Amino acid sequence: MKFTHLGISHFRSIGETPVIIDLSKKITILVGQNDCGKSNVLRGLELSLRYKEER
Repeated sequence: MKFTHLGISHFRSIGETPVIIDLSKKITILVGQNDCGKSNVLRGLELSLRYKEER
């Protein structure tokens, strides 16, 4: 199984509207102001990948 897109919502500072990351591209950049949740998106990605490995 290969992730091509990742959508994260209702996680830490991320609200109802999901943040969607296209993982099929070679480079993904997260840009935003301080305290807008960039690190939380990366933590959500990390947890998703860990969950995938456990299954």
